[in-house]
Amino acid sequence: MSSRRDFLKISTVGGVAASVFGFDLQPAYAQVRELKIARTTETRSTCPYCAVSCGVIIHTLGDKSRNVTPAVVH
Repeated sequence: MSSRRDFLKISTVGGVAASVFGFDLQPAYAQVRELKIARTTETRSTCPYCAVSCGVIIHTLGDKSRNVTPAVVH
C-alpha cells in the first residue's frame, strides 16, 4: 500500500522529469480550443463598450455565445 510520502516522491520525480525533458502543453490547449469551437459559427463584430470599437470574433452555437476572442486585424 502506498503512503502519502510515496505519492509525494513520485509526484516530485514526475514534475522534475517533465520540466527537464520539456513538457509543452500548447498543442493540448490548441486541440481543446478547436474542439470547443468545432461546430460553431464565426461572426466578426465590434466591442460596444467604448469609443475605440475594437474588433472581436464571436463563436456561437445556436443562439448562445461559446467563445469571444479579440480580432487583431479587423
